[in-house]
Amino acid sequence: MLKGSEEMSRTFTICLLLLLTAVNVYSLQPGFTQRERLPDFSLYHYQELNTGTPATTLVVEVRLANDDLQFEKDPNGGFNAGAQVTAELFAGKEQISVAHAWQPFQRQVTAFNSTHADDSELAATFQLNAAPGDYTLWVRVQDLVTNRSQVVRQKVYLSDLSGQGLYISKPALRIQVTDGGDGVNEWQPTPEPQKGLTTDPLGLALECWSQAAQQLQLALTVTAEGEQILRRDTTMQISAGGRISWVVPLPVDLPRDSYLADADLKTAAGDEMKSASQFKLIRPGSEPQVEDVDMAIEQLRYIASRKSMKRLRAALPHQRETLFNNFWKELDPTPATPENELQYEYYRRIDVVDRQYPYGLTPGWRTDRGRIYITYGPPDNIEQHPYEIETPPYEIWNYYEKELRLVFVDRHGFGDYRLTNYGW
Repeated sequence: MLKGSEEMSRTFTICLLLLLTAVNVYSLQPGFTQRERLPDFSLYHYQELNTGTPATTLVVEVRLANDDLQFEKDPNGGFNAGAQVTAELFAGKEQISVAHAWQPFQRQVTAFNSTHADDSELAATFQLNAAPGDYTLWVRVQDLVTNRSQVVRQKVYLSDLSGQGLYISKPALRIQVTDGGDGVNEWQPTPEPQKGLTTDPLGLALECWSQAAQQLQLALTVTAEGEQILRRDTTMQISAGGRISWVVPLPVDLPRDSYLADADLKTAAGDEMKSASQFKLIRPGSEPQVEDVDMAIEQLRYIASRKSMKRLRAALPHQRETLFNNFWKELDPTPATPENELQYEYYRRIDVVDRQYPYGLTPGWRTDRGRIYITYGPPDNIEQHPYEIETPPYEIWNYYEKELRLVFVDRHGFGDYRLTNYGW
């Protein structure tokens, strides 16, 4: 009799867990909402040559604005905020840590209005030494008042600078901001790498390094579909072992498009180096340019109903783009305006997860972490446990207002994080 009771109790417990899981799975389907990151930050990195071993240094700069942090009142007057900033380089499929550093950051203001200022300030600078090669840069900012954190991952390649007397970076998109305190304009990284809004004051930045003191001739050319849009030339003097920056403002009337930026560096001695990069300009809230309609339809799976997905997939090839555009028109929160904010936010999230959460040949939007990010937006807090001795690597994502606690486990240690449970 006791054995039967234990069996019934076990069966009841399993059924209850399955029911709770089913409830949470159901809640994910229609739950696409807009949410801001907390804390948010801008990230900028570049290479430098050092005289030690290894010879390459990745310099990482992290900037924070007041409105990205939570302030608390100081009993002695004013308001205080703080954050802990961590940067780490991982190598290979096994994601082995090769360089790690962290810095605390404190900010104090006297007036309450200043706690909402959006002026960005340098919060931390790291110098991570590593051998040339491909890496994943991992940067985490944790708000010390709320304990909420935001993590950004970027793929980086460190060039071998040990045998070079010259170095020029790839052209990087920058946005011009004004310091509210002293009114000085400065160029900062765009929130999304190599993507900018047509309404923002944008520019392209180059970093140059020279082993010898000499005069450098720099040229920057921007083209779109083979047509030259912009060309700028300058001559600059650089000291031995020095580094200089050059920012070329972009015309404000550039249309939304994809561009190629080519940089050329020459010396009086005849040495020459070149670099190139691509960047995109988009109109705020505008419809993303769909290059592959079939792919764009598949990416609707986290926001479209099964009925809508079935209708879109069954449509004839020449009908799909029209049906796709009609689908988004029905969801447009502001149909009286030319922009569809929901569509823009949805594909912005897809772009984020494709950069941060890919696994092998699987794009980020098809992974479990990508699916959750697209559905709910950035989590309020990510607890990362990559080095546990008795358990495989895992992450816990917390969405406090939704009362969700999601666990992702990398069972084989190769970066394939799978959603294993839902919790309250």
